[in-house]
Amino acid sequence: MPQENQSLYCVACNRCFAPHVTKETCPRCRTPLQSVPSFRFMDTQEFDLTENGSITLPEETNSESSSTDPLLGSTLHVYECESLLGRGGMGRVYLARHLDLGRHCAVKVLDPQFSSLDDDYLDRFLHEGRSAAALNHPHIVTTHAIGESDGLFFLEMEFLPGGSLQNFLHSRGRLHPLAATELAIQIARGLSEAHRLGIVHRDLKLDNVLLTRQSIAKIGDFGLAKRLVNSSAGDGAHRLIGTPHYMAPELFAGETATTSSDVYALGVCYFVLLTGRVPFSGQTLSQLIDAIQTGSLTSLRDEFPDIPLEFCECLYLLMSPSRAMRPKSGTEALQLLEAILGEHRDLESLCREAFGEEESDAVHWKRTDEGLLLTLKIPGGRTQQVSLEIHRVAPGQESVKIYSICCDADMSFYPAFPI
Repeated sequence: MPQENQSLYCVACNRCFAPHVTKETCPRCRTPLQSVPSFRFMDTQEFDLTENGSITLPEETNSESSSTDPLLGSTLHVYECESLLGRGGMGRVYLARHLDLGRHCAVKVLDPQFSSLDDDYLDRFLHEGRSAAALNHPHIVTTHAIGESDGLFFLEMEFLPGGSLQNFLHSRGRLHPLAATELAIQIARGLSEAHRLGIVHRDLKLDNVLLTRQSIAKIGDFGLAKRLVNSSAGDGAHRLIGTPHYMAPELFAGETATTSSDVYALGVCYFVLLTGRVPFSGQTLSQLIDAIQTGSLTSLRDEFPDIPLEFCECLYLLMSPSRAMRPKSGTEALQLLEAILGEHRDLESLCREAFGEEESDAVHWKRTDEGLLLTLKIPGGRTQQVSLEIHRVAPGQESVKIYSICCDADMSFYPAFPI
């Protein structure tokens, strides 16, 4: 158990957990947790890796709990902060109502005390806003405004009620290979647009992919985008920036982050969606780094025979330990993913084609173990549930089964036939 004013930290996921957590290992990746000074943030940070594999973390700051957060229930500029959505590497994110427009949005507020830890926090925060504002794409979180009020700097972003893809996966478990590939394609579309504009994300992971109510994926958190990677940390250490589970092997050797290292992170996202776990693990950060740099992916089809061979081959290319063997950008990764999807169609994409990107009062759908369950409103105030399932007729040939069960079968429904 951590001492007072201590938090539990996973070096592999680069996440802090509240002091009341009693587990000795990370609930995500099973890496042993470390007791460290309490943070005011719970997201990706810079940390120093020394020769013996230990880490040096930012110094402790006095922290108030969310229950005493002075912004909750108050107004900042034109935003009424209603609840705390989360804490990130540079501040807190609130669900807020825009008083002029009468809509909900997400407002990220830079904690002014962070500037005492790092002189370039404000520059980094402003850079995130400008990087994100330059990206206008259906699969990238939209940034609406950046500003300052009462000494606090803020970003206004669209509010995505579906939460993070990491939390979605935690509640659902590993996804059907078609659903996993469809989501990977959506992430690749957003990444392709960022790379087209010369922006390297540098911390792509499932925590930084948010979902709409209809489970459409959008990349967020460009706080580390395009920052310099290599800076001397002294004392035989070099500085790492990112989340170790998602970092390409070359980054641990001090090489500069590129669009290709973003593609590797996309591959890790795809791996986790397909399997429900991270590809490599270790009892210490050094062991994890060694596994990423020298290990190889096991044959997924031995453990998950439902994953088509071409999906596995695509994954191995995205996560190739050699930068030269990987797709060079999000655009090339997108082309590869779309090619291997081929004639495999995800039911959710079919529904979006049939009913539009957004669900309506007339139709809703949710995923089941077998496929999708649609709820349709029909005249007279009635509803009807329709099941959709993929049916493999023969190798390479698939059809969609559509059926509805109105009630339990009863023999009195059927006429008697003489024998």
